[in-house]
Amino acid sequence: MYLRNIRELFVDLPVLNNNKFILRKLEKSDHKDLELILSDPKVREYYFVPPIYKNDINNLLSNFSTDYDDLDQLTWVITDKAQIENILGFVTVEFIFKFHELFAHLNMAIINDQIETSILSESIFAVCDFLKDFIISYLRVDVHLDSFNRPCEPFHSALVQNGFEKDGATLDFVNSKNKHMQYDKIRISFFREVVGRRKFLCLAGDNYIQKGDYSSAISAYNNAFRCEYKVGSPFTDGRIYAHVGILHFSTGHFKEAYQNFIDAIKRGEIDDEIKLRLDWIRLNCPDVL
Repeated sequence: MYLRNIRELFVDLPVLNNNKFILRKLEKSDHKDLELILSDPKVREYYFVPPIYKNDINNLLSNFSTDYDDLDQLTWVITDKAQIENILGFVTVEFIFKFHELFAHLNMAIINDQIETSILSESIFAVCDFLKDFIISYLRVDVHLDSFNRPCEPFHSALVQNGFEKDGATLDFVNSKNKHMQYDKIRISFFREVVGRRKFLCLAGDNYIQKGDYSSAISAYNNAFRCEYKVGSPFTDGRIYAHVGILHFSTGHFKEAYQNFIDAIKRGEIDDEIKLRLDWIRLNCPDVL
């Protein structure tokens, strides 16, 4: 299956259609409508506003356009299909590259009188279904806790319906008057795999090898070990150990190469190339054994 590069999205962001609504690219003329949506305290209960923008929503909205031009973030505006000028909410997707992984952070806001309808869940579905064909490791959404320390509803239920799983908590920190850091709210992170973390990191390692960046390739493969292995996937521990061994061998780190080859063999990954390199190490570098 051919996976598409996210750069395509910053050339021509497509319209996503649903039988009830449309998701289209944000225009500058939409800013007042979005500002009105974000001014609603109920919306702010679940929509994540970065601390630096908490008192400056206008600046946040103006950065939406800048971030699109910088290939960092895109925004779809949700409009009523029957009344195209009727804005129901919006979805932002920020692309973040961290530790050799590219993931997408989703954030969305729906007008308060529509939050209990199916628009929230169907909008999440439309975006996730579209992004599944792109080279992205996973999707992440952060949800604030309500007054009972539960993920805000109906946002939480909409994520679960669309295949998201809980993945830890994050604190929103603010500066207090006594100059000590205190947290304002707790956010629960939810994620949904696209390419999958282990597969993405292994593909990243392969890509680094093609570029001749062996150090980054080793780092990406080693990160893949920490990701869950899915039965039937070709990205086994043995295969990763073999790749890392070959990279260490190619860069003259024969002790590390030897250990990785042994670990690969213990996990059933053995071929003529590994045997030849092991024999060479045993013959020429007996001190590393």
